[in-house]
Amino acid sequence: MTFVEIGNSPTEAYARWRFNKHGVADKVKFMNEGFEVKQDYDFIVAMDVFEHMEKPQPVIEAIAKHTKYLFCNPNQIKYNWLYPQHISQFSLEPYFKKVDLYLYERR
Repeated sequence: MTFVEIGNSPTEAYARWRFNKHGVADKVKFMNEGFEVKQDYDFIVAMDVFEHMEKPQPVIEAIAKHTKYLFCNPNQIKYNWLYPQHISQFSLEPYFKKVDLYLYERR
């Protein structure tokens, strides 16, 4: 299992502490260290992720090349003024088709 976290944040500091404590730090890749998908995965979970990224489409495209299934909630919380932390609009459509509520399959 690989865990990816947006770098330089309090969440990152806590995650690093927890992963070190549990001996799984070698399984963690942080985005501020140069995010690149280098292996194939059966399944990727990205709940409440892409709307917080400045440029999510290249990441979605890279993910689509390396997984068959994506578990994601692109329509759960819309990009609007009520959620200023949601800085991006994105689309899964060019790369994934919806299978079920949050399950998408690569096209």
